[in-house]
Amino acid sequence: MDPNSTAIQLSSAGIHFAAGDLDGVHASLEFSIPADLPLFTGHFPGQPILPGVVELDCVTSMVAICYPDLGDDQIAGLSAIKFKAPVAPGDRLRLTLERQDRTVDFVIQRQSTVCAQGRLHYQVGS
Repeated sequence: MDPNSTAIQLSSAGIHFAAGDLDGVHASLEFSIPADLPLFTGHFPGQPILPGVVELDCVTSMVAICYPDLGDDQIAGLSAIKFKAPVAPGDRLRLTLERQDRTVDFVIQRQSTVCAQGRLHYQVGS
């Protein structure tokens, strides 16, 4: 699927990504966090925040779409993962990816605030 041609829905998390820019190395996609996501229930009462594992799921899902030769089953490791600011219901975010061979750096931002960043390492597929 080409992110330049259509909106992308992550049905497992209920998060919709808008079409973005992709040049084979860099990708930039915008998305919103629906306020009614069941993922917010109990995480945390009175001050809901998106679980970090969901943020990472969004990143790996978008990597698989933007760079089809890299897939979930080929992740060899994660490094420099930092959750710097909470993501709340209704937040509008931008995911930026930069591929360097078998690694992908990512940044999730809310305007100029970095919410999460890190690096995914992929092994050569079998």
